[in-house]
Amino acid sequence: MKKLISVLICVLFASVGISGQAKIDRKAVVDRHRIVTTKTNPRSPAQVGNGEFAFSVDITGLQTFVPFNTMSQWSWHSFPLPEGCKVEDFKRLTMDTHGRDVPYELPNPEQPELSAWLAGNPHRFNLGRIGFKLTKPDGTPVTETDLSDTRQEVDLWTGIIYSQFKLDGIPVSVKTACHPTSDAVAVSVESPLIRKGQLSVFWIFLILKMISFRTVWEPMTNQVPISPFLKSKRKTGY
Repeated sequence: MKKLISVLICVLFASVGISGQAKIDRKAVVDRHRIVTTKTNPRSPAQVGNGEFAFSVDITGLQTFVPFNTMSQWSWHSFPLPEGCKVEDFKRLTMDTHGRDVPYELPNPEQPELSAWLAGNPHRFNLGRIGFKLTKPDGTPVTETDLSDTRQEVDLWTGIIYSQFKLDGIPVSVKTACHPTSDAVAVSVESPLIRKGQLSVFWIFLILKMISFRTVWEPMTNQVPISPFLKSKRKTGY
């Protein structure tokens, strides 16, 4: 009986201690780990996404200088089978496994083309590229080294990427976000460069071709000036 009372007292004190603790400010904890960079990291870019779709960006908030990937769960592709080959023709390799002959789906040296096709298909592919077309007053294309005061911050709580930079001292502010349930990217841009005609948007759709089982991309480029969209709204952003 004494042991039971002692256990109940311990549990009571423990529950009181737990209930007396302050609640965790989860947003504050997450905000402490905001990712801040001042230049493009080609090996680890900032990214927005929703678990089904992902859009990677360089220091400008889009894919301006680096052709990072735009990927989704549905972006799958398969090359045609090698001429004269069928999937059912593949011969699995038999290996001794604990005294038993077990067939494994490993590359068959006697069927190199079919083995390579099975290993590489289906595969995900890049949906395309969206970036800023930045130019100097004389129309010369801008490179990343022409930018100054570059800063990018990933808000892990909201999932929004904030990018800021200057071109010839003129500021550009960009917000990049992904729709929570749709495969869609939203971008907000504010800069006097838009009115000056030095900042527009381009996108590139990629045509996938096969040459000796290698992926070859052929770009289809389109450029969209931002300023026409603003004439009716009289804003400097997009």
